[in-house]
This record gives sequence, C-alpha cells and structure tokens, in this order.
Amino acid sequence: MILFVFLVLALGARPVFASAPLNTQGSIYVSTNNFEGLNQLQNGAVPPDVQLAVGPNYAVEVTNFKIGIFSKATFSLVASYNFCQFSATCGGFDPKILYDSSSGRFFLTTANYGTASVNLAVSNSSDPTIVPWASYPTLLNVGSGNCPDSDRIGVTDDKIIVSALAYTAGTSGCSSGFNTVQDYWVVKKSDLTSGISSPAVQGFSDSSSNLFFANTARSLTSTTTGYLVAEFVDGTALSLVTITGVPPNVPTPVKTTIPLATRIAGEMGAPQPGTNATVPINGNIINDVVWYGGNLWITANDGCTPSGDSQQRDCLRLTQINTNSPVTVRQDFDFGTNGKYYFDGALSTDASGNLEVVYGFSSTTDYPSIGVVGQDATNPAGTLSLPQTILVGTKPDLQGRYGDYFGASTDPTSIFVWFAGEYFTDLNGTCPFSYCWSTRIGYMMVAGVSSNFSPPTIYQSYQTVCKPMCHTSPNVMLNSTILTLSGFNGYGGTVTATISPFYSSAVSYGNLHDTSERTSIRQYSGVQLPSHSCRAVRIYSHPDQ
Repeated sequence: MILFVFLVLALGARPVFASAPLNTQGSIYVSTNNFEGLNQLQNGAVPPDVQLAVGPNYAVEVTNFKIGIFSKATFSLVASYNFCQFSATCGGFDPKILYDSSSGRFFLTTANYGTASVNLAVSNSSDPTIVPWASYPTLLNVGSGNCPDSDRIGVTDDKIIVSALAYTAGTSGCSSGFNTVQDYWVVKKSDLTSGISSPAVQGFSDSSSNLFFANTARSLTSTTTGYLVAEFVDGTALSLVTITGVPPNVPTPVKTTIPLATRIAGEMGAPQPGTNATVPINGNIINDVVWYGGNLWITANDGCTPSGDSQQRDCLRLTQINTNSPVTVRQDFDFGTNGKYYFDGALSTDASGNLEVVYGFSSTTDYPSIGVVGQDATNPAGTLSLPQTILVGTKPDLQGRYGDYFGASTDPTSIFVWFAGEYFTDLNGTCPFSYCWSTRIGYMMVAGVSSNFSPPTIYQSYQTVCKPMCHTSPNVMLNSTILTLSGFNGYGGTVTATISPFYSSAVSYGNLHDTSERTSIRQYSGVQLPSHSCRAVRIYSHPDQ
C-alpha cells in the first residue's frame, strides 16, 4: 500500500513548492518589497560588477565606479558616492564588498591599474554613511609594471584575505599582458579595525594556472582558518588553499587538490530574444564562496544538459565541501532547467545554514533576468527549492559584457539573505549602442514544512518512506505512525491533505473508508497511517490566494 499526500499551505507569504529536475523540495520566500538599486545612468560602467553587503541598518550596493547606501527599513537610497568621494580608491574597478559581523565593519576592495594595487577600504563602524572610510590604496601591491585584476575578498575571525590576478603589462599597458600569477594577501583584521596606518600583512604568489581566478571565502560562523578556491583549467578538480595564523606569522598556506566526479564544462553562451547576440558571460570560473560551520559552499558557471532537455545549456554548479580533515565533497551538482540558461550565481547561507542563491537567466524567450533558489540545510544532497523569478528583464544586453557577478549577503540581524542582480530595461533611458543595465535588490529566505518522517523534510517528489524497500514482507516495513507536520523559519498555517490509497480497497486509511472519499480534501493536524505500510509522500502547493 502506498499513500500520496497532497498538501496546500495556506500562508500569508507566497512560497512556491513544486517538482523540478533536481528532485526539488523546500520553498523560498522572496520579499515582495524588493526594489531598484543602482543603474547605468548613475555614473555606471560596463559591466556593472554588482555587489552587495548588508549591515544592521543599511544595505550597501557597489557597482563599477559607484556606491549606493540604502536603508533596510525604507529601501530608500540615503547616500551615493563615486569611488573618489568615498575613499582613496579612485580608478578602481572589479569591486567586492562584505560586512563582517564580528568586527562590525564593511570591507571593500577594488583593483587599480594606476597604483598597481588592490585598494582596500574599511568602514569606520557598522554605519557605512560615515565617510570617508579608512583607505589603504597601496597596501596590497602587485609590483611595479604589473596589473591587478579580478580581486576577491574573504574574512575570518582574525584576518582579511584578498586575492587578485597579477600580470606584467604589455606594450599597450594593462589592456594586454603576460606572466600571469595569482597573488593573495593576509591582513591582520584588528589592525584594520583599530585604524593603524600600516596594518600587518603577508603576501603570497602562485604561478599555477590551476589557482588562477581564486575566490576567497566569506566565513559566516566563527573560525580562524581561511580558504581560497579555484577551478582547474580543465574543470576536473578544485584547488583549495587553507590559510591559518595572522601576520606576521602566517605559515605557508596548504594547497589541496579536490577531484570532481563530473568536470565543470565551459559555458555555452546564453541566447536572448530578438538578437543573435548572446549574453556575454564571464567564463566558467568560481563565482562565489562562503564558509559555514565546517563546510564551504561554492558556485561556478557550468555547462550541463538539464533533466528533460536534449542539449547543453548554461547552468550553475553548486558544490559543498566539508573542510574538516579529511576534506571531502559532500554535494556537487548542476542547477539547470529545460530551455533556460543560468549564470553568474552568488550565494550565502542564513543563520541556520540554509543555502540561498541568486543568479541571472535568459533564453530564446527571456531577456536577461534575475532568479533565486535555495536549499534547506536538512534537505538531502542535490535538492533545491523551485526557482523563483525576481524580475523579468524587458530588453537584451547588446553591450558586449554582462556581470561579471551578482551579490549575496547574510543579514546580521534576521534570518534573511539579501541579493543584488543585473537586468536590462529601457525604463531608465537609453545608453550608447544599447539599452541600459539596471539592478534589483531584495531579500529571501528558505522556509518549508518538516515532518517526523525520516528523512525529516517532506518531499515534493515521490519519496518512499519504508525500509529496506517497498513490497517486502510486512515484518520489515515501518510500523504505524502519526504524520506530524510543522513549519520552520516562520512557516505556518493550516495543512490540507488529500489521501489517495493504492493497491488495496479493503484497508481503512485514517478517516478515509471508501472509494468515494479517496479524492476528497480534508484538514488534519496529523494523518494516521496504517500498520505495515510503505509510504510515498508528495508535496505540491501554490501561494495562498
């Protein structure tokens, strides 16, 4: 006997549950109050390189050459600056920003050809509107005649870690170059937060191409160990660099190779309506890395053939690595959907370790748009919520450069993760040779329904709950139990269940006693399941109307 349970969640927020190619489960709330961020007409460059960091009261969005500070309470833009007004970071590009809860500071980096350095700026407090920030324009120097690029920033309890590519300028300057190496620096965080003019710093350099475009991990729970992650050139493995200690006593970092069961493939080029021009994605490199409670979450652009599809598309690779010894890959899978192209993912976890991801997408019928997806920490490996669209773009990207990345930031005062992403529209005017890019800011959370079944989260796809398998003798099947449902992360409301028995018409199923009642909808606080049963559970829901 198998039971299928159909649940409709009557809630004020508007979660989405449905089946998806990755055995999708869980749900994700998205604030209906997400709002417009910076746009190209506000002194923006191409590409925008959208970034976001959220403190107790403000969300700070950074694009190339522009900084916008938004009130979390009202979503209004309370201050905006160009890099020169904000700190001594004139000429910077490739901005990266984070908020560090343990120190109550924002940290911002930009690459700067003029100073041959990665500029570093630090807020004076958790209030980013107090300007100028402390600035260190030449602390992280790549050497005279060299050019920095693709800077990234990470944090632990006691240090800031910054990485950047460095290459020797060619005959036409930094627009061409050679002798590329991966530089990275470890800076004593307490020196930065106390305003010391010459903070303790140690620099390292690696010429291995398998460490190029290394991304630094933002640590979201307490640790003094930092990490860099890079993708092998051929996509077959990851390079993991482990960093301990603080300057001037940082020991030689340890580099580990982590093989992948499935290589990360090159991106395909995402189509968009009305043009032969594809969305120009920034390669299959590591886009974002966070560390939470002993695990790294990593995302990269990838190529995959989604379930039910017949051709390869642009997908997001999501990889979870357990950093405890021995280092192991806990999850490694692609997120893709039939006919869609996904790219430029950014991720973070909330205070409970639930994964939340923002990304761009397009297709032959979708202009560049913004979506979100998530995974509850209790869900089985390789499962995600149904993707939800935040904003649909209305125009194509014809500028020849998209991204290079989106932003995600854990809210230090709530269960939300904030996001910022890029899309195209003509509502803000037109730009040379193309429509203008715009950005959207909002917040999201993973929420759902849990039960006393094992595994404990109700599935959207059919999940057998019996041991060791169905259709064996009753002696080895689970005994009768009460199906108890409860919400997590603020999920609440009534549960309406339709119970549909199979294989036997002679058994009583709770309050369902005859064939005519098997398709009826009834409300239960618990559903009594009969003895010696296999049980398969399916959730499907729509927003409360």
